[in-house]
Amino acid sequence: VGTGTGILAMAAGLLGADEALGIDIDDEAVRVAGENIVKNGLEGMISIRHGNLMDGIDYEPDIIVANLMADLVVMLTPSAAAQLRPGGIYITSGILDIKEDIVKKAIEDAGFDIIGVLADGEWRAITAVRR
Repeated sequence: VGTGTGILAMAAGLLGADEALGIDIDDEAVRVAGENIVKNGLEGMISIRHGNLMDGIDYEPDIIVANLMADLVVMLTPSAAAQLRPGGIYITSGILDIKEDIVKKAIEDAGFDIIGVLADGEWRAITAVRR
């Protein structure tokens, strides 16, 4: 069993992040991610918590990465803006092409400037910087 949250947090650690925090609403995903962190020797650098950005996590990251469906990205983006430091990077992926404009508007309305959009068939990833 894999979890996107755990994979993204471990990738951040393996790519050089000093620390990473993964947040997931699924208890099983949190449990499995914790096991995978230990198996990969990344404990102390990476932690996983149950919750979501709307809960007001006490953490001010440089980067937020969210691989979620468009409707969830739209819902969570204002909370991401509140958590992320100014100049921080917000990366969203898992966006269907037909939802791209809706997600871009939500990201811009929340205080971000879009700096890139990657396309792979019908899928989009949007990168933005917090104003």
